[in-house]
Amino acid sequence: MVYFLAKVNHYSMGHTFNFKMPPKKLVVLFLLLIGAGVIVYSLIVTFRSGATKSGVITCLDSGECFWTAHIHAYIPVTICGQEYRLPIEKGDLSGPHTHEEKNLAHWHDRLAYDPQARQIIDTRPLLLKSFFEAIAMPFSNTGIAGKNNGDICPGGGKGSLQMFVGGKYMENPESYIMRDLDVVQIFFDERDIKTIEEDIKNNPVPFPALGRG
Repeated sequence: MVYFLAKVNHYSMGHTFNFKMPPKKLVVLFLLLIGAGVIVYSLIVTFRSGATKSGVITCLDSGECFWTAHIHAYIPVTICGQEYRLPIEKGDLSGPHTHEEKNLAHWHDRLAYDPQARQIIDTRPLLLKSFFEAIAMPFSNTGIAGKNNGDICPGGGKGSLQMFVGGKYMENPESYIMRDLDVVQIFFDERDIKTIEEDIKNNPVPFPALGRG
């Protein structure tokens, strides 16, 4: 077997030591050093970006970076004053989907990440619209579950779609990017924004415990 010899002088004792290392071990050591460098770089990118708050960023030695997370968003829906249950166990596991919990959206995967811009390259899988598409439920900025702005509720009033996240009104519901532990309340009724905001303030909805609902 061929060995590489490394000679080190111990000046204080006047001795010379020879260390032998096989080529295979040198290759393994080299690969370990590369791996350690990749991990350190990934950690630097992660902490600089602040992604540890909602996910983890990993950068490969090829230069590609990915943002990985497990997101849960609670989405209570009320249509003309009646609670609406979203379907369970719907949607591909590689995209937004539901499990057994009541009105809880799940997403757990990885997305390409730009470390220079410090942002996810394509956020479409995280859009609220993508979630409703995944569970095959009609949803837009102006309607949900077959009810559209202007349709009459049983009480006689014209309904319209309004959405609130954490109690705050959100325009353009289709394009909302879901975040972990979001409470996304969707209403379709005749009430105006201010009235709904006041109702949410007086009756806050907490994020539910995970599990059967």
